[in-house]
Amino acid sequence: MVSFKLYCPTKFGQNLYIKIGDEMHAMSYYHNAVWTAELELPKSKAIRYQYVLVNADDTQLLDSPKYRYLPAHEGDVDVEDEFGWREVRSVFETKAFTECLMRQKDEKALPKLKKGEVLLMLNAPGVLPEQGVAMLGNQEFLGNWDESRKVVLTPSVGGWWWVKLPDNAYLTHAEYKFVVYDRATNAVVKWELGENRRMPLVSGSKVFTNSIRIDYNWHGTGVAIPVFSLRSKKGWGVGEFLDLKRMADWAVAL
Repeated sequence: MVSFKLYCPTKFGQNLYIKIGDEMHAMSYYHNAVWTAELELPKSKAIRYQYVLVNADDTQLLDSPKYRYLPAHEGDVDVEDEFGWREVRSVFETKAFTECLMRQKDEKALPKLKKGEVLLMLNAPGVLPEQGVAMLGNQEFLGNWDESRKVVLTPSVGGWWWVKLPDNAYLTHAEYKFVVYDRATNAVVKWELGENRRMPLVSGSKVFTNSIRIDYNWHGTGVAIPVFSLRSKKGWGVGEFLDLKRMADWAVAL
């Protein structure tokens, strides 16, 4: 059994669902903007899912990040998420960034969650390939805010990062923040914005997720090519959409 707990303030008439593949699973309102659901899901492989907010008029709002991942696991698992509203970072969740411009070279699959293990997952798609993500906090395991003792997270698919946490009572309600560091120098280059975070209950088989709070000030340049300016032997002289692929192949070969 997988028990989902989602924090999402809603209005009267709105409902929340967990979408897995083409199936929509209804959630129930618990209290204080918390929604819950219990689902029997396969344990042997990672599952991709997303939250969908449905308005009274049946229009839908999709969660950000676009996709979340439940790792393969043993036994029952508790999942704690927070609904994310679409914003600037959504651009960095597109394949152009996650699979090309900002893809981390050392991505690793999510680990299998054994009984009693706690997995923290962070959505941070706007981190450059030469950078990494870590966390610092006010407990010994979290480095006591010492940048040289930061806890490094492992990059995974789709802009997600993860780290396993020890079953440690002192971590529960500990204060912490995420940082971005330079891989070459190991120096912290950016602290996330906002107040310190607080750990939930760190005990039992659990997955909980965060989204990094940083300023997305990435700048890039590209090439704009009017389709009508493309010419090829297979075209009709006015530019063909298929010529865009030939143009891309030519650019790669330069």
